[in-house]
Amino acid sequence: MTDQDLRPEVAGQPDPTELMRRKAVHFLQAERPDLAVGQLEQLLATDPEDDHGHYLMAHALAEQERHDEALHAIRAALALDADCAAYHRTHGRVQMELGHNTRAEKSMLSALELDPVDADNYRAYAFLMYKTGHLDKAQRLCEKGLELDPESGSLHALLSQIHGEEQRTSDSRASSDKVLQLDPDSAYSHATSAIDLFRRGHPYRARAAMREALRLDPTEEEYHEIFLGYDRVCRPIGVPAYWLHRLTERLPGRWMGLWAIAVATFYIGPSLGLPERWLSWFAFGYLGVVIYSWIADPLMRLWVRLLPPKF
Repeated sequence: MTDQDLRPEVAGQPDPTELMRRKAVHFLQAERPDLAVGQLEQLLATDPEDDHGHYLMAHALAEQERHDEALHAIRAALALDADCAAYHRTHGRVQMELGHNTRAEKSMLSALELDPVDADNYRAYAFLMYKTGHLDKAQRLCEKGLELDPESGSLHALLSQIHGEEQRTSDSRASSDKVLQLDPDSAYSHATSAIDLFRRGHPYRARAAMREALRLDPTEEEYHEIFLGYDRVCRPIGVPAYWLHRLTERLPGRWMGLWAIAVATFYIGPSLGLPERWLSWFAFGYLGVVIYSWIADPLMRLWVRLLPPKF
């Protein structure tokens, strides 16, 4: 959610409803949607035809993951003003959170039709396409959005994730570096960099970057979860699991591909003249890898309990 999404229209001396709206915006920007809901309930009780009030209510409820109520609120805003692109965009976001991706796409298209020069519309639609696995389309939407707003950190961050999913490491690094360059004091920028570093094979640097994101925003629960995951990987018992995972990700069929390689080696090895001793060590090694893959995660969790991470 951007400041532009939340900014109410101001003309002259604010009346009581305008003051309530301003307070609601302030609480949303301060990440206190609960207090924003209280202000908006008063505002809408005074003026139930305030479309911007319903719109802000949808944002506040969505921040609290009350998506069914948020859907009702944004529909009330659309009923009062069906030509506002931001309302259609928010309607699409709420539908996406509810898993109604087809309806969400319809709303995103309506937003773009109403305002084809707003980069936020491309960003929201790109995120929907990314979430539903349409990476090529998501990339094109990001690139179009960046033509309109080259300094959009959120668009560069999403593009970094898309490049990472497509194994385009240099492009992913360039996009994440751009995010950090645009806002070096933002927790989001460091979190984006951490995700990119982890995906590119730098777990220790990724953990350090996520620790910096937490230092800048210690209240973000998602950052805590990601940091804990990275910290588990960086423990001695976790590093081999990380590299094993990266290896199997690149094999056709992943674990089945590794199994197929092992079986082929056992069957074809003797005909190729490989020594039985070498094949025996290979068999024990493969068995060890399989057993390790089963026990690595519980061992990492136990290690973290015994030696908690340092934030």
